[in-house]
Amino acid sequence: MNPGDTLRILYHFFHARRLAGSIRSRADLQRHQEAGMRRFRRKVLARSPFYAPMRNDPFGRFPIMDKGSYLLHFDRLNTVGVRLEKAMETALAAERNRDFSPSLGGITVGMSSGTSGRRGVFLATGDERAKWAGVMLAKALPSSILKPVSIAFFLRANSNLYSTLNRGRHLRLDFHDLTVPMPVHVDALNRNQPDILTAPAGVLRSLAEEAVAGRLSVRPRTVFSVAEVLEPEDGLSIAAAFGVPVRQIYQCTEGFLGISGEDGRIVLNEEYVIVEKEWVDRESGLFVPLITDFTRSSQPIVRYRLDDVLVEDLEDPSPFTVLKRIEGRCDDSLVLTSPRGPVTVHADTVRQAVAASRLVYDDYRIIQLPDGSLRLQFSPEPDGEGRAAAEAMVRGLADRLGAHVPAIAFEPFEARDPLRKFRRITRIG
Repeated sequence: MNPGDTLRILYHFFHARRLAGSIRSRADLQRHQEAGMRRFRRKVLARSPFYAPMRNDPFGRFPIMDKGSYLLHFDRLNTVGVRLEKAMETALAAERNRDFSPSLGGITVGMSSGTSGRRGVFLATGDERAKWAGVMLAKALPSSILKPVSIAFFLRANSNLYSTLNRGRHLRLDFHDLTVPMPVHVDALNRNQPDILTAPAGVLRSLAEEAVAGRLSVRPRTVFSVAEVLEPEDGLSIAAAFGVPVRQIYQCTEGFLGISGEDGRIVLNEEYVIVEKEWVDRESGLFVPLITDFTRSSQPIVRYRLDDVLVEDLEDPSPFTVLKRIEGRCDDSLVLTSPRGPVTVHADTVRQAVAASRLVYDDYRIIQLPDGSLRLQFSPEPDGEGRAAAEAMVRGLADRLGAHVPAIAFEPFEARDPLRKFRRITRIG
């Protein structure tokens, strides 16, 4: 453990708590964002080959980006000279080997699981990791950072970013790999008794079922849902099982975007990001966010359109945007059969398997029919080699979980209907 890292984390922790308390009006927030953008243009955009020529342009003239355009310009967008091919190679190797420690010259490289279709890549320097850790702890810790706390963290992939939180016995982070069968996790949780339990909503639901069945005996002080939409009925059952309200962390490749209190409403972290709202229905508060993070240095995020549809609480007086809920990202889990009974395969685990496979795709959909069989849709439509890679992906996923391989069929990819919620992983019946 590097003492310098700990000091940097503590600095960002106390700065984050001070900053949040100093912003008392929308005017305060706007002045803070404008000052942040001036520094961002001068210190970061000037070092990005893509943004440097336009760094002094009016904000509205910056191009709106999405995952496709961002990956297309990745080599010129980032300020640390990392090429997309090398970043993707490093991230894919980590996914396949389940060893997430390698970096590129001290730059952490990670890969999103493709919630919005194509894989995304993120970069983070040591300073950015320390800042992320400090801000996350300032927002998430239920008490002082000086009190010992243990965190159980469930995700499809670990990262140097997350391990930055690990500060030895004082602050311990136990990573739980979602590709590992549930009984292994239950045993580890019963041994470690975490203070904070953090997992995708589907995993929390399964853990709640384990608790109700008497196999899991933990009483965390705080439970966080991440990576998936938390349905209200799931939130109630999880809260009942663990005896505390379920809070939500809104985070993606583009950064740590928001966190909820015990009332379940998510407050966006606008001390660090500018959120433009592309209104879907202004009267009801539905919008698609365009994110600009004016605090990142290695990988500028400017006017990046997310795939989520958010619902703002238009009556909340907070200077920050407060969400009633996240309307999008409602993937389902799959259920496979096994000698010991049904095995739930959570959406994030399925996405990880697709992302780590050798498939070439822009988008995909996986549909499970009532008989348990899978219908796979990929865009572009895979050739024979691609279909073999898809079958190997499903077979490998089932083998890791000790489940039977379901019947598989391929069908043409259904184009998105902009008026309907897009569900990438769907179980029918």
